[in-house]
Amino acid sequence: GQVNTPSNKPLLGVPIYLYHSGQMVAAAQSDSAGVFEFDAQASGCDYVLAPAFDAPAKTGVNTLDVLLTALHAANLMPLGTPLAMLAADADGNGQIDQADLLPMIQVLLGGADAFPAQTSWQFIPTSTVFADPSNPFSKTVDQQLVLCLLPDASPNPQFTAVKTGDVNHTASTGLQTAADDRAPSVYFTAKQGRFSAGQTVRVPVMSPDLDGLAGFQLALQFDPAVLSLQTIEPALVPAAWTVADAAAGSVRASWHSLDAFTGVSGKDAKSELFILTFTALKEGVLSNHLRLDAHRLSAETYNNSLSVSAAGLRFERPISPRREAFTLVQVQPNPATERVVVSCIQPEAGDVQFHWVDAQGSIQGTETLFLPQGEQQVVLDVPVRQPGLMYLHAQSGYGNGVLKVVLE
Repeated sequence: GQVNTPSNKPLLGVPIYLYHSGQMVAAAQSDSAGVFEFDAQASGCDYVLAPAFDAPAKTGVNTLDVLLTALHAANLMPLGTPLAMLAADADGNGQIDQADLLPMIQVLLGGADAFPAQTSWQFIPTSTVFADPSNPFSKTVDQQLVLCLLPDASPNPQFTAVKTGDVNHTASTGLQTAADDRAPSVYFTAKQGRFSAGQTVRVPVMSPDLDGLAGFQLALQFDPAVLSLQTIEPALVPAAWTVADAAAGSVRASWHSLDAFTGVSGKDAKSELFILTFTALKEGVLSNHLRLDAHRLSAETYNNSLSVSAAGLRFERPISPRREAFTLVQVQPNPATERVVVSCIQPEAGDVQFHWVDAQGSIQGTETLFLPQGEQQVVLDVPVRQPGLMYLHAQSGYGNGVLKVVLE
């Protein structure tokens, strides 16, 4: 006999079991041509042939399959064949609906090793005639063949192997395939940055242009010896559509939307997918320790014509703030006695440390205040009560300043 996929490609390595009167009497395995054969058996009509191949559930499943299933479930773009519909029934409940989407997403991201109540491969006798091709679930579909082995007969049973979740039938058949060497034509982005040991590093990952985009997927690899993943804050991509393995340094995500097919508009040109928060274990530069991981999941996007584009990752330089430096403006009154009002400009909210330093360079008093962004006024006590000259030093994460203060 022979085992082929719906695209008529032979499937290698499928175990095929032959039963007689309920007992297994022989086993075989399909070769590189999809062919299997058994030694001669006793004549009879109580033989059952049953393939059983529960290979990795992830094989052949990507976000395009999820999108196609969602379009069918929403009655926007019906799947064209009974075999594609059988593949889309990821939860094994005999219908195609929204409940099939999350199991497919979790399998393709590696968050689940199997489909609920469904095997990874379904083997349909090629001779099967569906009573209702638009609804192959209307009658139970046999996944085995009953045979009569008669003298001088040479049966040649055929099976079509349907990979669950692989709605467009792209699963590898076990034969050698060419490496994916597509050049990226669209890009995810993140802000470039340096970090030091102990620093909290927030990394918003941005989408490509969402105009006309119907879906995407990507896997990010970070160096867990340098960056320790703390949280993933969802944004455009829901939390259930991401999977992380902090110890392995991996974050995977899948996203799809039917808006591009329903005429709904209003999405931003670009959007945050999610925000990764790390604790830096060593100093480094982000682009040296975060990259795409095509081994786990190809980075690609899908548009409203269902065209597939390879995607890359780019690091952009952060935009400098309008005010780049902290500015210490003035001290009033000056000369001063017991306290002063200090005016300053803080480019971003953060701590500012004020030091009173005498003419000999000795620090006479220190005070740390948290100041919001913008022009600020703070009241400081003068630490000494004798006439003379003092210097007020201010230190911020955005710059330093110093002013001369005369004490009366």
